[in-house]
Amino acid sequence: VGRLGGDEFIMVMPGIAPEAEAEAAARRIVAAVAQPVPFKSARLRLGATAGVALAPIHASTPDAVIRAADGALLGGKKRRRGSVGCATAEDAVLAARAIAVSA
Repeated sequence: VGRLGGDEFIMVMPGIAPEAEAEAAARRIVAAVAQPVPFKSARLRLGATAGVALAPIHASTPDAVIRAADGALLGGKKRRRGSVGCATAEDAVLAARAIAVSA
């Protein structure tokens, strides 16, 4: 687990497959973050939205996988905060284009 910046974090889970298993893991994480947290005399409620991308299905390089996951995250946020978005073949193409342009 690492912080990309701001309120964005990345989790690398080697050996997780298929996509349904990765999506289920992301849903468990989102649900765990949504549990109220006691703080002083209050209970804080946090939220998370997740984006899932798998290598080499959605991208083959680390940068491309991160970009595909970011695209999936944005799709999840558009649908509903607190949801899980999964990368698509289109996300993979967009990530490859972004890598090519930046190179």
